[in-house]
Amino acid sequence: MKFWILVHTYARLKLKSEAVKTYLSYFWWLLEPALFVAGFYVVFAIILDMRTTDFIVFLVCGKIPYLWFSKCINGAAGSVFAGRELLTNGSVRPELFPMVDFTQNLYKQAVALAAMLAFVIMQGHFPTTTWFLLPLVVLTQLVFMVPLALIAAWVTAMVPDARMLINILVLMLLFLSGVFWDINELASPIKEYVMLYNPLAFLIDAYRQVLLHQTAPDWWHLGMIFLFSCLACLLLFRFYAWTRSRLTNKVLYS
Repeated sequence: MKFWILVHTYARLKLKSEAVKTYLSYFWWLLEPALFVAGFYVVFAIILDMRTTDFIVFLVCGKIPYLWFSKCINGAAGSVFAGRELLTNGSVRPELFPMVDFTQNLYKQAVALAAMLAFVIMQGHFPTTTWFLLPLVVLTQLVFMVPLALIAAWVTAMVPDARMLINILVLMLLFLSGVFWDINELASPIKEYVMLYNPLAFLIDAYRQVLLHQTAPDWWHLGMIFLFSCLACLLLFRFYAWTRSRLTNKVLYS
């Protein structure tokens, strides 16, 4: 409990520190995802003429969850090394740093998600009872990203060059996860393979199913992602405890 209180406090202080460094302060939490969506809309909908019915809403429901994913994973990569000065305190656990960065992005995503829902409603997709399923999709994505963030932080602390590879892999997922195209238009068995081996593609489609099509996601698939992610979280926190001294020495003395 003390660890998570520290994570929350540290993340909140870093958010305040980050906000006072810019003129637009907290407004960037809304402006940044809006600019990303606008830029991709110009490219894919106007220049390449890939517009479909409600394409902008379709794009927003894919881009906002992906931005959350990319920020959490890329932010966690290198977070341990960035906080190496605090590691001189023997009571500080290395997993603190990826979890603080993860929590920062969680708070920002809450604002972006609220803006996404407001935009979807303004475009004529009004709330239905299916929308009550959205917290389950959000929670599953959150739990899915925690072990990935921990892995990214540990690997980049041990092998700094891995951060470049992680950035490339995250960028590749932008094009492989159905952000710009509908995964349901894929023919079988390609669709099943993508859903199985790319959980992010399934989660992005789940957002759209709930918000735009008023249908429930595949509960079995969603549950499997959640359960395996929870198990991975437990194992990785234990792994951090096992490798704590090795990781600390590597960061401080390399």
